[in-house]
Amino acid sequence: MQGDRRDFLRITSKIAMGGAVVSTLPVLTKCTRAVFDVYNINKDLCIGCGDCIPACYYKALELPVRTQYSIDTENCTECGKCRDECHDNAITVCGVDYQIDKDKCTDCGRCVETCKEEAIHVSYIYYNIDEGSCRDCGKCEDICPENAISIANAEHLIIPEACRDCGQCVEKCPENAIHVSVVEHDINQETCRDCGECVPECEYGAIKVATINHDINPESCTECGVCMPLCEEHAISIAVKQHYIDKNECIDCGQCEEKCEENAIEISVVNHGIREDKCIECGLCAPLCQEDAIEISVTDYSVNYNCVGCGECKEECEEEGSDCISWVNGRDYYTVGSNCHCGSKPCVSACPEDAITIVNNRAVINHDKCERCGECVDVCPKNAISPCKVQIDQEDCIHCGACYEECEYDGITRDVPANHHEPRINADKCTNCNDCITLGFCDEDAIERIIPQNYHNPIINVDKCTNCGDCIEDAFCEFNAIKVEEPVPYHEPIILTEKCTNCGDCITEEFCPENAIFKVIPNDYHEPYIDKSLCVNCDDCVLDNYCPYESIERIVPPDYENPFIDKDACTQCDECVTEQYCDYTAIVKQYPNGGYHEPVIDLNKCTKCGDCVTTEICEWDAISKVEPAQYEEPFIDDNTCTNCGDCYNAEVCEDDAILRIAPENYVPPVINSDKCTSCGDCSDTCEYDALKIDLHTATIDETLCMACGKCELLCPEGAISEK
Repeated sequence: MQGDRRDFLRITSKIAMGGAVVSTLPVLTKCTRAVFDVYNINKDLCIGCGDCIPACYYKALELPVRTQYSIDTENCTECGKCRDECHDNAITVCGVDYQIDKDKCTDCGRCVETCKEEAIHVSYIYYNIDEGSCRDCGKCEDICPENAISIANAEHLIIPEACRDCGQCVEKCPENAIHVSVVEHDINQETCRDCGECVPECEYGAIKVATINHDINPESCTECGVCMPLCEEHAISIAVKQHYIDKNECIDCGQCEEKCEENAIEISVVNHGIREDKCIECGLCAPLCQEDAIEISVTDYSVNYNCVGCGECKEECEEEGSDCISWVNGRDYYTVGSNCHCGSKPCVSACPEDAITIVNNRAVINHDKCERCGECVDVCPKNAISPCKVQIDQEDCIHCGACYEECEYDGITRDVPANHHEPRINADKCTNCNDCITLGFCDEDAIERIIPQNYHNPIINVDKCTNCGDCIEDAFCEFNAIKVEEPVPYHEPIILTEKCTNCGDCITEEFCPENAIFKVIPNDYHEPYIDKSLCVNCDDCVLDNYCPYESIERIVPPDYENPFIDKDACTQCDECVTEQYCDYTAIVKQYPNGGYHEPVIDLNKCTKCGDCVTTEICEWDAISKVEPAQYEEPFIDDNTCTNCGDCYNAEVCEDDAILRIAPENYVPPVINSDKCTSCGDCSDTCEYDALKIDLHTATIDETLCMACGKCELLCPEGAISEK
């Protein structure tokens, strides 16, 4: 409407100047200087646009230089508002767009609050620390300008009891914070057995041993098998000959028991004794015993006056196989003396065999009938009958006592010695050879075997028997009752290489009494040693007892000190734990200041600047940017944005993520002075004071002013008024 008003004034002014319009004549005719007062221009309101000058017909208004308008390009945001407000199209503004550089934007959202038009859209994000990835080093705490990150700072140390002093961790630490006095290892040449058992145990191949194998000399080996149970690895294989006792030939004498050093022969010894009720104490058995174990108090026998010459003793003695009894003077009959002249002849009636008759008043004895019973002798009053007598040859007497037992007339006297004792077998001398029985020492069967109550068949205890063969070679049994059972199948004695550990015990412990086991030394033999270029000093060879003989030793340096981590050098990167610098978990992480708590970012303090991520202060990517499920990239809505530039000019974004995008044919904003009427509307429109005004106020020449009022009506600012 203001433009229409100005056009109207311009038209009416032309009509007045031309005097062609009748309707304006009365106005003109009265317009005289005398009638109207002079007008005054308010300098505070006049903007020096010059619109009033052409309106004055009398040229009473003067404007030495019209006000000039220019644009301060430093402050101009090229929003275009002034361009739209200018009636004269004097302002040229190409216009710029504002965009967000997604590569620089950290989604902090601070620019959102700056934009009054709510044209900036940023998804809500926050930053989080992954507890599993966080090393608790605390580096991120220092990088956060808002102190929003809280970490339970950890310390690292070495547990001396767990540390092997190998020094492997030292080279792995990039900060050289780990200090270890390396303990090396070596092999004791004196105690090493060259078995090589430790060689495959070392995973680094650092132990060098020229293995000495073992073998058995078949010529020396007796195949006893004594060595087999002594070998803990069961590497010795012997086809052992088993020994046993043939019970049919064993006499249970027990002589072999004492000879066996291993007490493997078990015999229920059968002793021998003499039955008193059968022994006649003849003593014949005593000289037959090779061990003089039979002790008999021999009883002598002699013929006494009671002998009637019956001869029964002689016959009995002969039946016993002895001829020690003979007839005295060789006469085995009774004789009658010349003095036989009794009248009654009692001898005839006394003879039970009717062997006596009386011839010529003398008794005659029929020797064929006479039994030599002695009855006639006993009744003869004249002692005229002389019986025959026997005599005992003491040298030939076997002292069997048969004569004594047979004589019914007590004609044989039994002479018992003063030191008489019961017949016996001396157990200390008796070897229980059983000859006294098997060879029939006693015809009376007075010698007997005394079998024990817990009797068992003779055996060789296989658990005790070492199969040394001594029982056969040394003839423990003279009756050959101990025999050998040959193994099937047979093989020569060997040492199984797949089982043998070459420990050398078979030699050092003297498994073989015959020294049949020997060492097989290789041609390229060398002293055992540990290759320092391969050994990592892990100490497994000592702690895990690679050598059962403790030949591997730790060489502790003279200046040894407990391992430690230099706190001044340690950056708490935690790699010594997470990367397992120590295979033995001797390096541990501790939280000295109040214990452990989860690493957190205080969202109330966090400004989402992203420094904790973009600076890559965390080498382990434990800090991450958490985006919502409906996350969208930050943008500026072109439909809403007024291109005011607040988000850009106010340096709201510290990361310079808001970009000012100019068109290809861009020219800086400018005011065309030829078109500008210096109305000042643009100045009022620009809220950023980007328009500069070189203000020159209009003046009224009172000598010329006719006080027509046209300038007053035309001035858009109301700067002209009557005095």
